[in-house]
Amino acid sequence: MSEISISGYNGRGEPISHIVGTDATEIKVSGVDFVSVDLSELSKCKSLKSLNLWNNSLSRIDLSPLMNLPQLEEISLSINKLRNIDLNPLASISTLNTLRLGSNSLASLDLSPLSYLSNFSELYLSNNEITHVDLQPLKDCDELRNLYLSGNRLKSIDLTALSNCEKLIEFDISDNEIEEIELQPLSSLKSLRYFNLSKNPIQYLDISALSGCEALEVLLLFDMSLRIIDLRPLANCHNLDDLDLSYNQLQFVNLEPLQSCVNLTQLNIRENSLESIDLTPISVPASLGFLDLSYTNISELQLYPLSFCSSFYDLQAVGTKIDSIDVTPLVFTLINTFDYMDLGGITTLTLLNEDVVTEFNPEFAEDVDQFDVPVFSNHFEYIRKLIDFVILNDEDDWKLIHIMRDVLCSLDLESLGILDISQSDLMFFAYERDIDQVKSKIISLFLKQIERNGSSILVDVSSLSKVSPEISLLVPEIPKIRDQEVAKILIPIVNDTVDLKPLLCTAYGFQICSAIGVGTSCHKSELITIEEAFNQLDISIPIVTDSKGVYPSGQSKAFRDYISILFST
Repeated sequence: MSEISISGYNGRGEPISHIVGTDATEIKVSGVDFVSVDLSELSKCKSLKSLNLWNNSLSRIDLSPLMNLPQLEEISLSINKLRNIDLNPLASISTLNTLRLGSNSLASLDLSPLSYLSNFSELYLSNNEITHVDLQPLKDCDELRNLYLSGNRLKSIDLTALSNCEKLIEFDISDNEIEEIELQPLSSLKSLRYFNLSKNPIQYLDISALSGCEALEVLLLFDMSLRIIDLRPLANCHNLDDLDLSYNQLQFVNLEPLQSCVNLTQLNIRENSLESIDLTPISVPASLGFLDLSYTNISELQLYPLSFCSSFYDLQAVGTKIDSIDVTPLVFTLINTFDYMDLGGITTLTLLNEDVVTEFNPEFAEDVDQFDVPVFSNHFEYIRKLIDFVILNDEDDWKLIHIMRDVLCSLDLESLGILDISQSDLMFFAYERDIDQVKSKIISLFLKQIERNGSSILVDVSSLSKVSPEISLLVPEIPKIRDQEVAKILIPIVNDTVDLKPLLCTAYGFQICSAIGVGTSCHKSELITIEEAFNQLDISIPIVTDSKGVYPSGQSKAFRDYISILFST
């Protein structure tokens, strides 16, 4: 084996060289501070497949000696100081498939020679100073897989040529100065998996073309100036795994199209102007693992869709306007400690008991601020999961009443008020899949409750006729029941403190005390306001001193406890 020398000069003007064998298949010379280099001897290396001169100080280079290398596949000149380079010698290297020129000082580049390379598949031009590039020569590069143009000074770019590059897998044009771009040429790229347009000052972007990119896995649109984004084209991107819309000016994002993205695991909407967001659509693919909503203007957030994402592990919501949040849905996910979450100063609440949560996950329990809170949910499928969990873990019975109220609200039957039901009744709703049967059961329970002179708290009499004909027949009876239940109670006063709990368990008492804003008790001087409200209904409140209160008949202890909890929260 004979040897040759790659010679040149360093930054101090001193000659340096690198010895290689003529039978070498790979030459790698990096970090030796070449400013200039003579490659003429390389014409003897007929077996050479890879030439790597990255991380030097090259300001110029002549590629002519490489013209007759029959097996050369890769040239890497990244991380140098090249200001210009003539690619014409490459036109005759039919085996060349990869050219790396990233992290140089190139201001322009003629890609025409690449049009002659039928095997060319990877072009890396990131982190240069390119202000204009003509991609037209690439239309003949049928094998092009990777194209990186990030970190340049492009103000515009015509992607028309890429419509022929149907094997393109990765395309990165991030961190440029592009204000407008037409993506339509990408519609034919069935193999595109990675597309990065981030860090360009684009305010309005039409991503319709991406509906044709069926293999798309990663879409990065962060740190732009986006004000509007229509995600509907992504409904056809079933393989989408990572969607990043962070650091924009979006005021609204409709996630509904993402229902079709069954592999979506990461969603980043951090630092936008969102005031609200509906996470319901992500409960359908149920694949989400990471969600970042930090530094948005969101003031309220329902997490129940995450309960269907069994692999969910990280929630970020720092710097929002959310005061408190129900974290109960997270017990159904992979989150096992708040170390995987950053909620800032948001107060974390849960319906569950502290002992139950501690047994389920001690670390999670340590970071929940308030337990046994009657937080409301209105998603029926989530409520089904919650019913099973609460009953299985023997939670307090009042929670059964609360969850039943959730069931009513989720089915638009809130006009039926609060149903006083048993555990077996509630279990029916956990497993019955026929909604008509579910509603029929609810109507039956309501009818029985009213027929036994049970509670009509929160029952909207004016809307009952819309629920069912049977219920509408009971409308005249409800005011009578309400009058009678007040007459049968006793409100005790002990040491000037009025125990309002019996009154709160009446329909009129619940309504009036809610409006006034009292709790489960008050000073006897405050009772005057309540009495005046009842006087307008021509009803007097039965009061007893130094004795026990008497509640309305036909109510379970769980029901009474629940009403008391509502006024204590």
